[in-house]
Amino acid sequence: MKFKEFLRERIPKYLRELSPLPVAKPVSFIGAKPVIIDSRIKYRIEPAINPLPYPKTHKMTMFKHNIVFEGPLGKLGVQIPEGLNVVEEDGYEENESADKEFYYRLKSKWQRRFVRSMFGTCRQLMEQYAYGVLDGYKVPLTLVGVGFRASVEGENLDLRLGFCHPVIIKIPSDIKVEVPFPTRIIVSGITMGKVKNFAAIIRSKYKPEPYKGKGIYIGEEKCYMKKRKSQYGNKR
Repeated sequence: MKFKEFLRERIPKYLRELSPLPVAKPVSFIGAKPVIIDSRIKYRIEPAINPLPYPKTHKMTMFKHNIVFEGPLGKLGVQIPEGLNVVEEDGYEENESADKEFYYRLKSKWQRRFVRSMFGTCRQLMEQYAYGVLDGYKVPLTLVGVGFRASVEGENLDLRLGFCHPVIIKIPSDIKVEVPFPTRIIVSGITMGKVKNFAAIIRSKYKPEPYKGKGIYIGEEKCYMKKRKSQYGNKR
């Protein structure tokens, strides 16, 4: 007896007639969450200047249009891939002050892997950029150590960290650095990623060490102290 005939005898007829139902892959819940846009922010959707193409096997472009936010602190744009729609909504049920704000929601057309992976990313970038052009981001740093001090000289940040030479870091054009007093640095900007990245570069020049506690601390960072190692071991 062949295998197919064996299955026909063993499997009931009503089960053989059933066809497997297509199972839809889940879409990111973060991407479907609406983005609150303050009324003080100007926004527009424009086509991408240089759209990035897919490989030759695909006929669609990867990034087709941008959504641009303009606020008191500057202008930022988010690249939206083809397959995601930006839908404007006048209000949202959970917020009472909906008449003063706009809500954007991303909707996915296709279930391609790239579109699914960019669904939540684009939504988070829209929220970060909308907040950045309005209020901006700030990261404070504290210098702890004898003789540690900082100063801004033109486009450079001058750090004195106990070395025989000063540590000079060039400040990017879209980053603002303030030194209210010698042991305090405030890094600010409209892009959260660039602000935190520059703060991490400053911290890398002298990371907090666990024996004396000297170093550059970001925000409320704490360093857990260790006991100093004895040269001769424990004496009895």
